[in-house]
Amino acid sequence: MSKQKDNSKLYLKILLIFTLIILALITAVLFVFPSLYENECKTRINQELEEKLKGDILTSNICVIRRKSKIIGDMEELTFSAGASGVIFEKQAGVYYALTAYHVVADADENTKFLIQPSFVPPFSEATDTVADYYKQFPAAEIEYYSKEYDLAVLRFRSAQNFGVLNIAESNAKKGTEIAVVSNPDGERFVHTFGSVVSDDMIFFSGSDGAESSFIIKHNAYIAPGSSGSAVLSFNNGKAEIVGINIGGASDFMGRFSYGAMIPCQHVRIFLNNWRADIL
Repeated sequence: MSKQKDNSKLYLKILLIFTLIILALITAVLFVFPSLYENECKTRINQELEEKLKGDILTSNICVIRRKSKIIGDMEELTFSAGASGVIFEKQAGVYYALTAYHVVADADENTKFLIQPSFVPPFSEATDTVADYYKQFPAAEIEYYSKEYDLAVLRFRSAQNFGVLNIAESNAKKGTEIAVVSNPDGERFVHTFGSVVSDDMIFFSGSDGAESSFIIKHNAYIAPGSSGSAVLSFNNGKAEIVGINIGGASDFMGRFSYGAMIPCQHVRIFLNNWRADIL
């Protein structure tokens, strides 16, 4: 009888230990590992690519700010968004053309203006101007062309300041290609993140912001709200090229970063060819 009781206690101890191990594994899978992965993607440094992010490469990246105007009595109330992202791909006769995600500029009305904040202007947190005076210095952009299918838009603006211009790659980046992203996540300005392409094949992606589904390629350079419209850059023979435009990403049930979703450059080229065909 005593032996049976001892065996029962042993079995209970083994069961308890096994249960604790399972709970620890579940906790690690659900909470620890995803947080570590997100932090790795957010803080990853690629020194070689970081050293290349200079000059025209940086100044080709822009912040797209939505300005809303509302008349209250005799007063005009102005509000400014936290900002999204974009990249300049062309300049003609003093006019710059930039790519961004369509959902960044969707639903604009007559009271909406889009302002282009360059990377070489200090953020508002370092300015002494009022909010209205600070944003008054930025050129206004017009929506030149857009496609819901690709979730892409072309913005047009004039500026006496010199911005950089980046070329769009001819072929899609392969899995394992090292990449850099310069974007404006969570209201921050021109943050550099690094990673690589993590899928060979395009997948059908539908964001949570109501944008139409698009074919995308996945990568693991950290992005967040505000990164939409930013360029995914790779370096071919030391020259920066746009291999994709970010339109969103995936997160887990706790909102932690899983992967970034970019429209690949070949689809960007189709979109731009359609734009040019519409002009002619």
